[in-house]
Amino acid sequence: MTNEQIKKIIANGKPAFYRLNPRPYTYTVTEAGYCPAELPDRYGVVVSQNQYLRELNPSSHAIYDKLRYPDKLVERVIDVDGEEVVQRGIEPIARVSVAFQKVIKTKLKNHITGNNLQFTLTTSNPTDEQKEYFTTLKQRFVDKNMNVAFAEAVDAQLGTGDCALYLFRDNKKLDWEVFSFEKGDYLIPKYDSFRRLEKLYRYFEVKDDFGKYEKAFMEINNTSVIEWRERRASRKREWVKVTDTLHGFSRIPVVYKRGKVAWDDVQDTIEELEWAFSQFCESNSYFAFPILFIAGNVDSLPQKGSQGKTLQASDPNTKCNFVSREAGDMEAFKFQIQKMLDFIFMGSFTVNITPEVMTGSGDRPASAIRMMLNNQIDRAIELAKEWDSFVDEMKELFVEGIGIEDGKSSQYKNLNFRLEIKIYIPENMTEIVNNLNMSVANKTLSKETAQQKNPYSAPDENKLYKKEQKFESELENTNIQKGEVE
Repeated sequence: MTNEQIKKIIANGKPAFYRLNPRPYTYTVTEAGYCPAELPDRYGVVVSQNQYLRELNPSSHAIYDKLRYPDKLVERVIDVDGEEVVQRGIEPIARVSVAFQKVIKTKLKNHITGNNLQFTLTTSNPTDEQKEYFTTLKQRFVDKNMNVAFAEAVDAQLGTGDCALYLFRDNKKLDWEVFSFEKGDYLIPKYDSFRRLEKLYRYFEVKDDFGKYEKAFMEINNTSVIEWRERRASRKREWVKVTDTLHGFSRIPVVYKRGKVAWDDVQDTIEELEWAFSQFCESNSYFAFPILFIAGNVDSLPQKGSQGKTLQASDPNTKCNFVSREAGDMEAFKFQIQKMLDFIFMGSFTVNITPEVMTGSGDRPASAIRMMLNNQIDRAIELAKEWDSFVDEMKELFVEGIGIEDGKSSQYKNLNFRLEIKIYIPENMTEIVNNLNMSVANKTLSKETAQQKNPYSAPDENKLYKKEQKFESELENTNIQKGEVE
């Protein structure tokens, strides 16, 4: 690509993230009573990925924006040489932010990635050799930390809107990297007419040999990986190609995912709650304690540690009293804040279970906990289906990459197996193991399937089991032979 082409790609960027706004819309109907065909309406507020990062960080929430929530303008009358002078100033208001976005994102991410991705061999009547390759493939998946890669990708997309998992070969070894906006990567995907990823452009910064940052631009396509750096040439800056290498995969070695951030549906409610709670704190700073109202003159106020705390009035008509806030005001504030809190967790399909809720209740069965987390589980099931195609593409790239590294490309590719998300749900492990053992004893489940489903199974559990059986059989034969000799 030329220097101008790179500049144009960066300038055009990628489709914007929106939060739709209400807008009056008039529908036109034909004489036959039909609505003309139309594409989805994208009218709304554009939200940048920088805004997502600010929402994710409590210290940069909108409540601290003094243009949106200005401080108080106060006026005081002071005496200057016997004359009353109006003094104006700015008084800071109470501002409180809460890390709802991070809590919601973490809860959803852990439900999706709390369990390792589950392998299921789907080859009918697999041979012992195929089972061996399948076991090896599962072990290699763990060795390469692919479960960590998936967790990083989910965390990045739920936090900043998109992510990309890039697989590459480093010194003939398979490795991976997750690109995300939070790490400093602006990702620009390009698709073909079938909506398959054709190219991925990555715009980022790197340090040069002198420790200074310079802008970089990377293109990953079906055959190669090309990188440019923006450097000064004569009197202007231009993009200079620094690397152009073949990646060795049969397709683009990138899995890209774009979607809504975890808290997108409740962002407005979060901002309203932070403002309401800040007003509550502001009110408390004035009215949390009774105010001493004095009509008349007193000689002096009592010291904090004095006994009796009496006021000495020089005027017999002086009256004193405490002014306190009505209890109903406090209840109204509490009701408003509690309802907003409920709406935030309901709208984001998360459940707020605090230690206080569980105190004194004794041991709860796993089914009761699952019922309490029903909203989160529903959302996790929905997200698992949304991420299913991402996992499938990751599996294909991993099988190809690790096949080249191990020199077993054809053997691994000929394996038919399923890689799927098993969402994390609080469960009683003892109950699960007992149910599996009971199913095997009742001959409704094979030992091999029970080994795969057992939460304590190692990737090569079937191999270890057969090895143990062989050892016990040999030991038994040896004991029999010793008995015959005696």
